[in-house]
Amino acid sequence: MKALINRQIDGFIIAPAEGTQAQLQYLKASNIPFVLIDRYFEEINSSYVISDNLNATFKATKELLRNGRKKIGFVRYKNELQHTQDRYNGYVNALKSEKRKDYEKYVCEVDYNDPEDFKYQVKK
Repeated sequence: MKALINRQIDGFIIAPAEGTQAQLQYLKASNIPFVLIDRYFEEINSSYVISDNLNATFKATKELLRNGRKKIGFVRYKNELQHTQDRYNGYVNALKSEKRKDYEKYVCEVDYNDPEDFKYQVKK
């Protein structure tokens, strides 16, 4: 980012990764404009453009239930990013709306940086 700032860039469009809050705070403190896409951090007052992940996952899960599906798996990365949590909450809310309590056994959490763990968890 500093190389681009040194080239007098006018602003950034950023899809932030987990743990990038300090860099975003730096941009904010430096009055460098930025817009976040796909995800955001609640603790950082910034502009962002996101999908309604909670409602989209809720609707997708409800559609599977409406079509008679009972064992609906949900694969999620192990992180604290808001969009990941929203997607999970949409899944859970849809199943709870149908009085389902067994959803946790169909949830698979995987480590993004560990392909072997990913394979293992999905098979499990």
